[in-house]
Amino acid sequence: MIFSRMVGGLGNQLFQIAACLKYRNKQEKVVISFLGDIHVPKRINCLNYIFEKPNWMIYDNSNDLNILKKNLAKTSAALRFGSYFPFISINDRNFGSREFIFSKRKILFLDGYFNRKWNYSSLKSCFNQLSLKPIELSKEYHQICNDYVLIHLRGGDFLQISDLNICKLDYYKKAIKYSISKGYNSFKLISEDQKYGEEFLKEIKQSFIDLKISMLNKNTIKNDFNLIRSAKLAILSNSTFSWWASFLSVSKKEFIVPQNFSLKEKRLILPNETIMYY
Repeated sequence: MIFSRMVGGLGNQLFQIAACLKYRNKQEKVVISFLGDIHVPKRINCLNYIFEKPNWMIYDNSNDLNILKKNLAKTSAALRFGSYFPFISINDRNFGSREFIFSKRKILFLDGYFNRKWNYSSLKSCFNQLSLKPIELSKEYHQICNDYVLIHLRGGDFLQISDLNICKLDYYKKAIKYSISKGYNSFKLISEDQKYGEEFLKEIKQSFIDLKISMLNKNTIKNDFNLIRSAKLAILSNSTFSWWASFLSVSKKEFIVPQNFSLKEKRLILPNETIMYY
């Protein structure tokens, strides 16, 4: 069995799932643990939004989890076996470097973010083990995906961290100009940070006369994610949320993206993505 201690939001969860799939042997069960009141942030399990749950994947609150497995999952989350016991665990320090050590183990603990040391083909190979759920969007939103360029704006905590706050106004101006040159003239903004989104719109409208741009009302994580996945053209932020929406996109013609995740980390460029330098 593989036990994974989940941390973070949707983008982080998907990298952690990728790590589980990378190390999973055939017929092996994977227990996804959101347990541990002190050590684990209480996050929404976003995996249900995207994938059909296979019978070998178990969530910590599932009725399929017996008492022994549940206690083991809870203990692994609280004590963080994945960080402190390198011979039976994988963390960000040893991820991908010593796979032979883990090939014959019966139980393996994963505890990390696992958002580095990937390429497109390795991630695609991992996720071939899972089936995507059909995307659920209203007719109105399907129309938006067809007729508008979607812009993802990441505000919130990114604004307070200089290494992450790299997609500033100039990046979006260049991306909008590029979209207009391709024949697009209508834009919709997606952002969890609605206040920052309103400020962004005011500045953009000052730079583009008669630009058709408006912000979508704040919606669920699932809906925002599926909107980007279904877009024909989108301008993405440097967040892992929008990166995974691009990776799991079902209809993209072209996505415009920044070259980096942060000042210290380059972005893995996916098929049909165009880098907009800033």
